[in-house]
Amino acid sequence: MDKTGKSKSGKPYYTYKLLETYKDKSSQKIRHRIILILGAGYSFPESHWKELCALLERKLAGIPQLYSASADLESEAQRLYQLIMRKRALEVPKDQNGIPLDGYCIGDIETTKVRSIGAEYLALKGAKELGLPQIFAELDFSKSMRDLFMALIIARMVHPGSERSTLRWLKDRSGLGLLLGMDFSPMKDMNLHRACDALLSKKDEIEDRIYKNIPNSRDYNTAIALYDLTNTYFEGRPQHPDIKRGHSKEKRFDAPLISLGVMLDWNGFIRKSMIFPGNVSEPKTLDDIQEALKPAPGTMFIMDRGIATANNISNLRERGFRYLVVSKERKRVFNIELSEPLVTASNGEILLYSKLADDGLENRVYCRSLGRFAKEEAMLKGRMEKYEAELEKLNAKWQAQGAKKDLDEANRQLGGLRKEYRIISHYYDVKVLDKQVGEGKFATRIATGVTFSLKKKEGSKLSHPGVYCLRTNDLSLNAEEVWRTYMRLTKVESVFRCLKSELGLRPIFHRKKTRIDCHLFVSILAYQCINMIRGIFSGKRIFDSWGTIVEALSNHRLVTTTISNEQKGTIEVSKAALPEEQHRIYYKAANLPIIIYKKVIKTIKN
Repeated sequence: MDKTGKSKSGKPYYTYKLLETYKDKSSQKIRHRIILILGAGYSFPESHWKELCALLERKLAGIPQLYSASADLESEAQRLYQLIMRKRALEVPKDQNGIPLDGYCIGDIETTKVRSIGAEYLALKGAKELGLPQIFAELDFSKSMRDLFMALIIARMVHPGSERSTLRWLKDRSGLGLLLGMDFSPMKDMNLHRACDALLSKKDEIEDRIYKNIPNSRDYNTAIALYDLTNTYFEGRPQHPDIKRGHSKEKRFDAPLISLGVMLDWNGFIRKSMIFPGNVSEPKTLDDIQEALKPAPGTMFIMDRGIATANNISNLRERGFRYLVVSKERKRVFNIELSEPLVTASNGEILLYSKLADDGLENRVYCRSLGRFAKEEAMLKGRMEKYEAELEKLNAKWQAQGAKKDLDEANRQLGGLRKEYRIISHYYDVKVLDKQVGEGKFATRIATGVTFSLKKKEGSKLSHPGVYCLRTNDLSLNAEEVWRTYMRLTKVESVFRCLKSELGLRPIFHRKKTRIDCHLFVSILAYQCINMIRGIFSGKRIFDSWGTIVEALSNHRLVTTTISNEQKGTIEVSKAALPEEQHRIYYKAANLPIIIYKKVIKTIKN
C-alpha cells in the first residue's frame, strides 16, 4: 500500500496505490509494480494496512485463512480481491485463434442451471441441528422419503407455498436437490402429497422426539409452559370437521376458520400443537392440551387473560401445577410509595408493586408501565375531549332560541352518545335540563340544555392508567422475576407472527382434511428449525428476523458452467459462487463451511 503526494497551488494531494514487490530477473533488483489504483478518496484506516495486505496476499495465493479477521477487514480484503481478479480476467493469455493454452475456447463456455442455495444451506443446518434426519431414520422411513420430508420443510422455510408451487421451486429455482443428493425433475405433485401423508401419520412421535432432542443438546428450561391459540382462514370450500365460522384474528369474518393451539417452552420451542374448531372457546382447550402433553407436576403454565378463567386456575391448582396469568379483576390497585422500579431490555421503566392475596395462596404483582401509562392517558384524554365537545354541542343546540327538543328524544340521543363513547362515558355525571311547555293535556317537557361533570372513580383506568395485575401461586418468585417470566409469553406471539407472515400459514387453500393438517404440521416443523437457527444466532449477537436472513441469502447462487472442446470433450463444473460479506457472517455464526458445493464432471472424447 502506498500513497504519493503532489502539490497544486500549495495544496497537498494524495493518490493511493496497491503495490506488489518482485525481483527483476534481468537486473536481479527488487522492484515494485502497481496492482490497483485506489484513488484519492481511499478511507480505510492506515493503521490496518499491514493486516489488510497480509489477508489480501493469502486470498490471491489461495491459502486458507487460519484466523478470523474483523468484519471490516474481511469485507475490504474481499472487495479488493474481486477488483484485482476482475482486472486480471481481462488479461487471459490466448494464441492467435483466441484459444487459451489448455485447449478450451472461451467462446464455448456456457453457464446453465443458476439456482439459489444460500438460504437452503442455512435451513438444512437448522434441520440437522434439530435432529430431523436422525428422527426420520429412527421411524423407519426410506432414504427417498426422508429427503422428501426435508425438502418439504426447507421449502416452507425459504419459499412457502402449496405442494405444486414447492415442486416447481425445487425443480427450477433451488439448489436444494444438490445439497440433499436428490433429483426432483422426474417427480410429480403426488410424490409430495404422499410424503405429507406419511409425515402426518407420525406427528405425535415426531413432536415428542424433537423435543427430547432439545434439552440433550442445550440446557433449556422445561419447567415453563407457555400456551396460547390463534386461528387462520381459508380460501375456497374446505372439507374439514373443524372448519367453523367465528371471530377471525385477521378480521376475515367472511371466511371459514380453523384454530391452532401451541404449547411452548421457555426458549420458544413448540412442545405440543393441536388443531381445534375455528369457533372454539379458548378456555376449554387447556384440558385437551394438558392431556396430550402430560406435563410433570410443578410445571408453570403461563397464559393470557382469555384462557385464565377461574375454573382453569382452580383446576391447575388442584393438579399441582403452577400458573402465572394476567388478572381479570376490573379494579386497579397501585401504591407508588411501595413500588420498585425496573429497567426493561428496551430501556423502558416499569414500576412493580407486590402484594400477597387475602387467602395467602397467590402473589399479586401490580405493574405500571410508563409507556403504557402515557399511551392510556393520551387515549383517555382524546376520547374525553371528543365526548365533552359532543355534550357541549348538544347543550348549545338545545339552548338555542326556538329549539323544542322532546325530553324522551333528548334522552335517547344522549343514550346513543353514551354508547358511542362507552369507554369513558361512565366517568361522567350527565344531567339533562328540562322544562314544561303547554298547559293541561297539551303539556309536555322539552330539553333546555345539558350539564356534565367528571366523577372521581378510584381503582379505574382513569385513576390508574397503565396498571395491570399478574397473578401466580409460585410464592418463591419476587416481583421482578414474576414480570420477566410473564414477558416470555411474547414468544408465543412471535411464533404466530412467524407462522403466518414468514411461513405462509395464512390463508389455507387446501380442501381435504389430511392436506390441511399436514400444511399446519409442516409449518410447525419449519418454525422449529428457524427457532433453532435463531438460538444459535442469538449467541453470536445476531437478531435478524428470518425474513431478513432469507432475503440476504437469496442472491447466493449455485452455477453450473460447461466448457466444451471437440478433441478434449466436456467439463461441467457445478459450484456455488463465492459468498459475499453478509453471507459469510451468517455462515460463520452457524459454523458452516464457506465452500457449500462443488462438483466436477469431465467427459473424455474418444
